[in-house]
Amino acid sequence: MTGILASEVTDSGSRLEADGILEDTILVIGSDHLAMHNSASSKLELLERRNLLMILSPDGKAMEVNRPGSTLDIAPTLLGLQGSNIQALGFGRNLLGNDASPPRPDDLDAVISSHKAFFMRQWSFDQLEDGIIVIPDQNILKFGENKIGGLPVLISFDKEDFVDRIYFQGMNSPDLVEEANLMPSDGAYSMIGRCSKVSLIPAKTQSKWCLVQKTRLGDRNVSMIDGYKYYSREELVPQLSW
Repeated sequence: MTGILASEVTDSGSRLEADGILEDTILVIGSDHLAMHNSASSKLELLERRNLLMILSPDGKAMEVNRPGSTLDIAPTLLGLQGSNIQALGFGRNLLGNDASPPRPDDLDAVISSHKAFFMRQWSFDQLEDGIIVIPDQNILKFGENKIGGLPVLISFDKEDFVDRIYFQGMNSPDLVEEANLMPSDGAYSMIGRCSKVSLIPAKTQSKWCLVQKTRLGDRNVSMIDGYKYYSREELVPQLSW
């Protein structure tokens, strides 16, 4: 896989160069995070793992920067390459800046952890305070303001009944039923999809849609969705007292 990726990057760079695009363009090649947990994780953990940041600038000289850095430093570093005097941006620092750049906190991990609540607000899932609207014949699910997703959908809840994650059918979750089965035994979820796919309803109702809910105790409830349907947040959270 690494060889294939390297080949793709090389080919893309060659095409950009042949088209003259690189004459006035900064090309950035970088990884946003280390490999997520997968079947090769046990082997990867035995190796030195680092993120990649490679910058090809028409005015730049070839060099290797050995200063400790992270993805937080990409933005201020690029601004510096474009002529900005900015040496710091948020937690990031210009990796090509001089030694007078604002120093990092002694314990950056601790500082970032202290801002965890703020970060989580930026990345957390909609808590469905306004409920959701299901429109089966259009294969549409609406939640929040102007947020539209397709069906089927799987919504998992944490132990405090907050939305933990929202899964849509796609590349990262090819089979939502399998995704639900892989959840911890005490995990709670609500799943909306065709009954024949997400529940044990007989196949004769395959044109129908269902809401399947599982509580943290393992109780399971299935309800039919005959058409346009609004669910409040309270109705979506699996109840322990069905």
